[in-house]
Amino acid sequence: MYCAASLRRMAEVVQTPMLCHGALLSAIVRGAVFTKTDCMAQAFLAQATINHGHRRIMVEHHGLLKVLSNLASLDENTNNEVDEKCISDIKSVAITTIAKLSTEESTRHLMSRDEGIMLALTRFSYGDYHDGIGPATSSHGQDGAEYYEDENARSV
Repeated sequence: MYCAASLRRMAEVVQTPMLCHGALLSAIVRGAVFTKTDCMAQAFLAQATINHGHRRIMVEHHGLLKVLSNLASLDENTNNEVDEKCISDIKSVAITTIAKLSTEESTRHLMSRDEGIMLALTRFSYGDYHDGIGPATSSHGQDGAEYYEDENARSV
């Protein structure tokens, strides 16, 4: 857990021209299998937030989009050691990171060709996340009231 927190902190300060930047991205990609905290997802977000130059480098880094899409698509049932709140936080941060990376025009064509990223965004936009992250889809009945299709949401 302390290693994940250390990598998150390093991701907040290491920037593109530094020689260790590529090594840091590799360490974050490899360390993303640790899902007991959201530190690794936060490390991706920190790198995507530093400046626009990082976004293209991140998207082009080997394995980063795959790991990020895996984090965005985590399933609570596959990891019994982690509570649902932590999984929800990881997924939320991963989706936010994907959104930040896609704001850079030079990264969009690469991201749009990645099947995992597109699947994660599609699942999120259609509310297939049953942990409350995804938007609830709604429809209007004949009486004008709005009804939610998500079983966890209440009707208005």
